[in-house]
Amino acid sequence: MNNVKHIIKQDVFKNRRWKSGRIIILILFLATIAICTFVIFQSWGLTVLSLVVFGMYGFGLIYIESLLHKVKEMESFHKLVLEYTHEGVMICDSEGKILAANPVCEKIFNVSVQKLKGHAGPGTNWSLFNEDGSPCLVEQFPSMVALKTGQSQLMYPMRIKKENGDEVWLQVSAIPIYEVPDSAPTKLLVIILDTTDLRKAQKVIEDQTTSLMVASRMTSLGEIAAGISHEITNPIAIILARGTILTRHLRAGKLDQDELLVGIEQIQKTAHRIKNIVASMRSLARQKDTDHFEVVTLQSLYSQMLDFTLDKFNKQEIRVSAKIPNDIQLECIPGLFGQILLHLFVNAMEAVTKLKERWIQIEAQTDGINLKFWITDSGKGVPKEIRSRIMLPFFTTKEIGHGTGMGLSLVKSIVESHKGHFYLDENYPNTRFVIEVPLRQNSSSPSSHGASIKVA
Repeated sequence: MNNVKHIIKQDVFKNRRWKSGRIIILILFLATIAICTFVIFQSWGLTVLSLVVFGMYGFGLIYIESLLHKVKEMESFHKLVLEYTHEGVMICDSEGKILAANPVCEKIFNVSVQKLKGHAGPGTNWSLFNEDGSPCLVEQFPSMVALKTGQSQLMYPMRIKKENGDEVWLQVSAIPIYEVPDSAPTKLLVIILDTTDLRKAQKVIEDQTTSLMVASRMTSLGEIAAGISHEITNPIAIILARGTILTRHLRAGKLDQDELLVGIEQIQKTAHRIKNIVASMRSLARQKDTDHFEVVTLQSLYSQMLDFTLDKFNKQEIRVSAKIPNDIQLECIPGLFGQILLHLFVNAMEAVTKLKERWIQIEAQTDGINLKFWITDSGKGVPKEIRSRIMLPFFTTKEIGHGTGMGLSLVKSIVESHKGHFYLDENYPNTRFVIEVPLRQNSSSPSSHGASIKVA
């Protein structure tokens, strides 16, 4: 752009110098005509008349030449803009065939301008696709749509696959040009932006964000799992002890039917608890979020996460209470919603660990359409100076190496994928986070992946 500015300044200077030179020459010419006329005819009238006639003729020539010069300047300016712009620019006729193109088009399509001229596309050996991966038909080209409808087609995303397998992502805009108002467009301005590098960068960012979210999830899981051995060891000890007693009584001939039933029920109940803990860990450890939406009770999700974290809460002497109606049924991805509860539990637990008064309260209400869920701890709220940043990825108040800063960001992302809202209640005296989500997701939800809903 600096080169363009320098060239434009040079052209402006040249234009001013050109006008000044022409006017000086005209003045000298008129002076010569006046002297000659007066010397020959000795008449002031004829002298003035000759000055008027030749002056008008001279200034007319200068004006016409100035207009032609401006036209050339505009052509030069437009040529400079086309050469130095970062977008590909093409002019097409009323049939969509390329009349002219700038050098950027050559770079994007790797085809010379001469070969582009006369064609309605970059090349016959190229495959064009829409953003969703479906083939882009000729009638779907933005240029063809703009010519047919007479309306501009802006930033249409396309993908071009070359014969060697390379792919180019583009955003194409087509703007019809009218020579006569209220008539069919005679030409078309096509602007092409190569977004291949941007797409690649976005893919890298998405992959890194996903990896960090998974790492954050596994970090929370690891923090809880560090104390989960007690939750599994105790039930196993109960099963072994009950099995030993039943075996001893059976060998001694002292085992009656009632004692056997009681022992079996206790073993089944204890084994079921171990199963729930393992199932919770397996659900939270998943690295793919492509599960189907299911209708589950909120109470079951809460109970599952509480079983998973209860030992940790007990060790920290944190009192946990909940007011969740048993009949609330929520359509969600259970694994993802379980992660929401896990992250909020861990966040609240870490916030109150060093407080004298340690408690966490969970409440839920519904109006039949939406669910409102509160998780409150005994903390005195989030400082004002960091409230606007706590939902940002990588933001953490922990020491280096003791947190990824992805917990609340991940919760916000999951809630929004369920068409909900997650926020901090700044007016509550204690630290309170609020989740608002619809009880049912629409079948067209982008997060549902076209999955059918099954009732759990």
